[in-house]
Amino acid sequence: MPMIALTEPAGCGNAPRQLVIRDLVLALAEVNGARLNELLAEKVRWDSAGAGAIEGLSRLIDRLSGQGEVATIELASILTHGREGSTDGVLTFRDGRRQAFCHVLRFASAGKTAKVTEMRSYLVDLPA
Repeated sequence: MPMIALTEPAGCGNAPRQLVIRDLVLALAEVNGARLNELLAEKVRWDSAGAGAIEGLSRLIDRLSGQGEVATIELASILTHGREGSTDGVLTFRDGRRQAFCHVLRFASAGKTAKVTEMRSYLVDLPA
């Protein structure tokens, strides 16, 4: 699979959790099961607006597998506070489709190595 071009906001990386969130967005786009396993709890709950909620890493990977190949990720913001974080931006797929996204995340704890236990995602297809 070709590399995904990633654009991130200035100052990304000032907090370790920002890098975790950036890496999560990249792993979601690549559908990188090994990396997702490192970042997400096994019983992660993903509630995607309009698509409903699922629980479990394997079900999340199954849902992502039909999204198509991502060419670029433009991250607009990455915010963190305690056990919570969020990010938004735009995915551009290799077939030319564009999709705005926002992920709101809850971590197991405020610790640097805590895994994500819940994700709420808002995905909006953009006009060509």
